Amino acid sequence: MTRHVTTQYAFLLDRIWAAIEDGQLEAGDPLPSKRELALRYNVGVETARRVVAELRDLGLVETRPGVGTVVAGGRSPGRPNPIAEDLTRRIDSGELQPGDRVPSTRQLADQWKMHRSQAEKALHQLVAAGRLESRIGSGFYVRADQPIDPDILELLDAISAYGALVRQLTEPGPGPVEALIGAESRLLGAACIVAKRLDGN
Repeated sequence: MTRHVTTQYAFLLDRIWAAIEDGQLEAGDPLPSKRELALRYNVGVETARRVVAELRDLGLVETRPGVGTVVAGGRSPGRPNPIAEDLTRRIDSGELQPGDRVPSTRQLADQWKMHRSQAEKALHQLVAAGRLESRIGSGFYVRADQPIDPDILELLDAISAYGALVRQLTEPGPGPVEALIGAESRLLGAACIVAKRLDGN
């Protein structure tokens, strides 16, 4: 499922998640109502509703009859970095091209209403993932040699296997048609996965 991430959404999700991670909200503690969250953090009620729904999907909160939404027990999963997610989306969509300079940590922190350390963490995550490069005294830039998506590698591999089987059709041997059908199914499956990723679904 593709979620629509806004700065308000990311801000509120980050604040509640941090409160749970830091122990400010403990297992069994009630979560403020969606209206209270909206007023406290200056976000829309619909944004608060979506954030609470995501926290529930992640297992961080749960709804108890007669009590309301409370912090769930168990270990909190690692908190996502919406800045890294957004920059990755912009690179994958072509909005940020190889060689483009990305916004500074200050600009990213201001845009997402997050601490500068979160922006720095996002940029360094993308450097480690091979999506950005750091140029001393200049900032961060989109790398020209982007890593190939594993789904695209699978598609290329399936195309190669399909081509090899097509060539085998001209050679004598048992069962080439069945093998070709299997390879075609693999190729179509890989192509569908890549098409969905390109569509953002």
